[in-house]
Amino acid sequence: MTDLGDKPKQALIGIGSPFAEDVLGWRLLDGLQRHGLSPSDWETVFLKADRPGAGLLDCLSGFDRVVLLDAMQCEDGCCSLRWLQADDLQLAYGYSTHGFGVAEALKLGEKLGLLPEQWYLMGIGMEAEVDARTVACAARMIFDLPPFRPGPGETARDPAA
Repeated sequence: MTDLGDKPKQALIGIGSPFAEDVLGWRLLDGLQRHGLSPSDWETVFLKADRPGAGLLDCLSGFDRVVLLDAMQCEDGCCSLRWLQADDLQLAYGYSTHGFGVAEALKLGEKLGLLPEQWYLMGIGMEAEVDARTVACAARMIFDLPPFRPGPGETARDPAA
């Protein structure tokens, strides 16, 4: 992915659709782009994915680090932003109304070895407002991610680890 001396490439990918709360990933992505989120040590690309299903794997290709932004249901009703791991997501019908959602795509990508070295999934609570404070919080969470450390098989799925 990166050549010696080149900046590593990261993608921020807002997942969703133009319908109801499913637009939250896109709104947060737009806010982060306006915020100027582009660390100097990264080449950053901003992408929107409209209910990508297995096509999400194509969006991940060619990047050293990917941050996925997606709306999520909160059982306690009080979450705004949080890091998720693929295992946190319910598979199949309990998770996606689109039949093949983010969880299924990430599981498939893992099995096929198609995931970038570092990938993160930021969940946005359905009740969250994507305002300046939420965008600033998300930007801080992304800036606090571990720096890029190329190495065979290295992954960084849980920034809290």
